Amino acid sequence: MIQSALRVDLDVGQGAPLASTVVKAIEARGDKFVLRVVDFLLSGQERELYSDDEPDTVRELRWHLDASLSAVTITAEAGTYRLKHRLPEGVEGATQLSVDASNATAGAHLAKALREMQSLEPDTSKVMTEGIRAVEAAAGAVVTPKDRKPSMGKIVGRLRDKKDWSLTLQRRDDGHPDHHAVVLGMLETLTFAEQHRHSGEPPSQTGAQAHALLAATLVGWFSTGAVVMAAK
Repeated sequence: MIQSALRVDLDVGQGAPLASTVVKAIEARGDKFVLRVVDFLLSGQERELYSDDEPDTVRELRWHLDASLSAVTITAEAGTYRLKHRLPEGVEGATQLSVDASNATAGAHLAKALREMQSLEPDTSKVMTEGIRAVEAAAGAVVTPKDRKPSMGKIVGRLRDKKDWSLTLQRRDDGHPDHHAVVLGMLETLTFAEQHRHSGEPPSQTGAQAHALLAATLVGWFSTGAVVMAAK
């Protein structure tokens, strides 16, 4: 079952091998493969949609992962359990605040980006694309509200051409830091990161994670009124 699901040959011979033989074959492939096997076995544990009770095996594994300060933890999704990369304390809560504060479209795209970012084998291109779409939906609703198809190019162009907007963060008396430059720089960083579409090279996992966290910050700012457009 493991070989079929993960498309590997554990080379344990014919017939029904001993459990210890299978375990050794799995361990021999390294830690990342061990996590893939654990993730697959977790996915077979059914989750009660309207209950917080977890199967004993899931609860015990969660305890061991937490006690050992593992880089992965267990998440419950779509009626089952899976492994995901653990974010630093406080970061996951902050990104969830951005998801909750944003409109339905932005929230859905940002949630997809964050979920993909934390998966064991993330599709980094998908993380980048969903992060961009989330910011377009959140910023577009504020900067170009009449545009049904907001894009990063339109949003950046509007903010650069007209200075009738501000960021509700404090500055020194001499006007520094330049909040316009801060916001535009963040938006342009996301836009430039999409260059992987043309190069054919997928972004690194570290780069994709940074991209998703930057997108979450921007979505939060535009969704909670941190970026203010002048009243007309």
